[in-house]
Amino acid sequence: MPLDKNLESIYIRAANLIYDLNFRRRISEEEKVFLLNLLERTIYKKDESKQLEILKRWMAGYNNSELDQIIKATLLAADWSEEESAAFNTQVIVDLLEAREDMEDEADKSGGEEFE
Repeated sequence: MPLDKNLESIYIRAANLIYDLNFRRRISEEEKVFLLNLLERTIYKKDESKQLEILKRWMAGYNNSELDQIIKATLLAADWSEEESAAFNTQVIVDLLEAREDMEDEADKSGGEEFE
């Protein structure tokens, strides 16, 4: 599928940024591969809105908790190119996000420390 010039320019700049971040050791090899695959799926398939919404939801409440680390590990280890694997891992991440949000809500209700 041919890209229009603006979209192609965005794709190239984003890919170059990802490679540069990896080269400067700001992101790991696994993070680089995940981001490049996400970029590819987003630009070419244009059907990843659910996954992007889940990523936004995760980042909105990100606090580097143990559950956040599990979510990150799941994102990096999953095979997102295979539909069945993508669906399974998306549901795992949604379940982990819900568990994190439930724990945060419970901490708020009990007046305890913020969930970490």
